[in-house]
Amino acid sequence: LKEVEFIITVAGRPVINENGLLNLHITKVKVGAVPVTVIARIVARKMYAKHLGEIEVDMDNLRANVLASLLSDEPFEPIFNVEDKKVKIIKVDVEKGELGIGFEPVSEPRG
Repeated sequence: LKEVEFIITVAGRPVINENGLLNLHITKVKVGAVPVTVIARIVARKMYAKHLGEIEVDMDNLRANVLASLLSDEPFEPIFNVEDKKVKIIKVDVEKGELGIGFEPVSEPRG
């Protein structure tokens, strides 16, 4: 097995719900030609839960939100920083071989 290479395929469907929250739903995981979606999801969730038990996670962190969405179908507010400004993903289009993402600027509340 030392010389064998494995190809792992992960398919997903990003969706922005009616509340403007983004969900990165994983639809399929395959190792080679073998579908392992259910097993992969269970193993990944257990590994992530163990990791969460070992560290303190800031759920306002974009990476933590993306992982929670991928592993548990938890939608999140798709706002992130680009240089010194904030942007929000407002639209996601997936077509064969193409991913289109629409953004809009996020205004900071004035105080």
